[in-house]
Amino acid sequence: MGNKMKHLWICITVFAMVLLVSTTAQAATPKSNALKAYKKLLSQKTIKWGDGSRKVPLKDCEFSLAYVDNDSVPELFISNNTAVSHAEGSALLYTYKNGKLRFVNNLFMDYRKFSYYKKKGIYTDNHFQMGVTVSTYYKLTNYKGITKLRTYKEEVDVDRNGKLTTTYCVVRSVNSKNVSKAKFNSELKKLVGTQKKSSLVWRKNTKANRTKYIK
Repeated sequence: MGNKMKHLWICITVFAMVLLVSTTAQAATPKSNALKAYKKLLSQKTIKWGDGSRKVPLKDCEFSLAYVDNDSVPELFISNNTAVSHAEGSALLYTYKNGKLRFVNNLFMDYRKFSYYKKKGIYTDNHFQMGVTVSTYYKLTNYKGITKLRTYKEEVDVDRNGKLTTTYCVVRSVNSKNVSKAKFNSELKKLVGTQKKSSLVWRKNTKANRTKYIK
């Protein structure tokens, strides 16, 4: 009887250990690994500002999470409006792919204008230069932002009255082609369907906010 009980307890112990290992393995999902990597990045003292060489204090930054592409892992946005120049762009976009934290691209976000189409992979950045507002529609593919569409809004003088004109543009590979507004909207619908655009919610980069919102 004693040997049978001993054997039973050994079986129970082994089963419990296997269950624990299995549960732990399942808990380490791509999303949980991504959030851990995001927290680690935001916890540093400084960050290399995208594809530039300068470093920026992370305590002066804000962050936001958004589901841009069609997977279970949100993307990370980091913003700074004081320590970076207009040419560098005021925000950075990161994603987590194949077990690694990946930098995607610098974002201008002029006038804090930015939108994305949830889980459609499309995000729109705005850049103001020489009287023209350029809105670029990117497709997040793996960990690259591929330009798909653009609009150019310019205020011109018509008989001394200001008039806002918009040029619509479709980007194919490295070539751009001006199109009608109807054609532009048709191309956009191919990319996003009926999904409405969303905006980001920014949080100051503090330990308390990282704990509360990155989960």
